[in-house]
Amino acid sequence: MYSRFIFKSERIVLAFDSQILYPKVESPILNYCYNVSGHAIVEFPTFSIVFVDGAIFTPLLENYFIEIDSNPMPILCLAMLEAPSSSPSILGNYLQQNTHFLYEPRLDVSGII
Repeated sequence: MYSRFIFKSERIVLAFDSQILYPKVESPILNYCYNVSGHAIVEFPTFSIVFVDGAIFTPLLENYFIEIDSNPMPILCLAMLEAPSSSPSILGNYLQQNTHFLYEPRLDVSGII
């Protein structure tokens, strides 16, 4: 279950939270969840990860906001969890779904498809 989530930086999460206009709700699973009932179109902030070599990864919204409940109201949560400072940062597999990362070690270049 935990492989669905990605490492969070508190600054990133607070930046997301400050831009979201939907009511925040409690969740036993994640800290940043929002009630999106009554909205035909749901909009959340986007973000990109820029790698050292200049490659840019912009994940799909559904890769970092997940629906955790729809009864009695639809709740979407930011799918990021904080890792202990002693552990490495993890770019989670849920965030990467439907994306291919390529790396050519001889040329020291990467690519994202």
